[in-house]
Amino acid sequence: MYVELLSDSSRGSGGSYTLSPSALHHTGVYVCRGERGEPVSHTLYSNPQPLWIPGESPPVSLIISPNRIQHFTNDSLSLSCEDQSNSTGWTVRRYTDSEGVLDCSQWGSVTGSTCNISFLSTSYTGVYWCESESGENSNPVNITVHDGGVILESSVHPVTEGHPLTLRCLYRNTNLSNLRADFYKDGSVVQNQNTGEMIIHKVSKSDEGFYHCKHPERGESPRSWISVRRSVSSSGSRPSGETVGVAVGLSLSFLFIILLILMILLWFYKMKKENQQKSSQTSEQNQRRSGAEDSQSGHKPLQTGEAAAQSSEDTYAQVMKKKKRSRKNGVDAQLGMNDVTYAEIQLKPMKKVKRAQGREKSRVGDDTVYSELHHNMK
Repeated sequence: MYVELLSDSSRGSGGSYTLSPSALHHTGVYVCRGERGEPVSHTLYSNPQPLWIPGESPPVSLIISPNRIQHFTNDSLSLSCEDQSNSTGWTVRRYTDSEGVLDCSQWGSVTGSTCNISFLSTSYTGVYWCESESGENSNPVNITVHDGGVILESSVHPVTEGHPLTLRCLYRNTNLSNLRADFYKDGSVVQNQNTGEMIIHKVSKSDEGFYHCKHPERGESPRSWISVRRSVSSSGSRPSGETVGVAVGLSLSFLFIILLILMILLWFYKMKKENQQKSSQTSEQNQRRSGAEDSQSGHKPLQTGEAAAQSSEDTYAQVMKKKKRSRKNGVDAQLGMNDVTYAEIQLKPMKKVKRAQGREKSRVGDDTVYSELHHNMK
């Protein structure tokens, strides 16, 4: 067996080695051995231990039929590489302790990207995966071939956190699975079932571990590692409940902003209306005050129409001058500047204009007016 010493490994590390952080290139098969004394003496190598660092989103998946990790000897097995876009150019490969890494053509029959095995043996126990010509890999699957009478049926791929997990105890040469079985996790009994089936309704990270089942008479199955991966909500985004809470909070905030804007608009409209009312009232008050001032000062507004016609009537007077005879020479003497002359004036008022609605005519009574006239005779 060819081994390569890790460049950063060192003696005196307490028999431990840490990969930090782990990466895809750390995928491989690891062994260890001890050494002591001067000159240095080494122990034998340990059993090989495959280590696979899976990618987050591999380009292809390995499909196994029948879909379980453990299989009985002499059973048939089919392994296929399935890609959503193109499954050509992929090869099924495996690693075993006895043979290392081999292609399907060296231990099975190849049909396209599918590898078929007619009769399984314990030597087929190992790690299987799909690999492309460019070196891309799928996530690996540990397959165990058991020559006993009991195997554990479990999920081939990791179970997502929160999803259900079903484990069954299967027996050789029978299709019955409703036999009594005890289920173990990490060596401790977790359930005793008469149906040969154990169900975990919502898997959590704490359920991860090694599981096997045991029948009182038929024996027990090999151990299989059950891997639990975190859900998308817990690893990358908020849980559904928190997401709903955030959405509701944002909706309420948006509604509050809309209501606030509406209240502000209503307030502006109310203020504008009140200002218009105040302006109208102020204008009316000013007009009333102006009319009152005009009445107090004796100014009369300009009259138009019929009122103006009535107030603009002309008055004609007939003036008769009486001459005073002189006693001397019988000749009329002329009046001086300071003489007083009394004249009789007869007023002839104009008739009023008839009104449109058939009002009766009205006349002004005859009045006699005496006035003092200064007459300058040339």
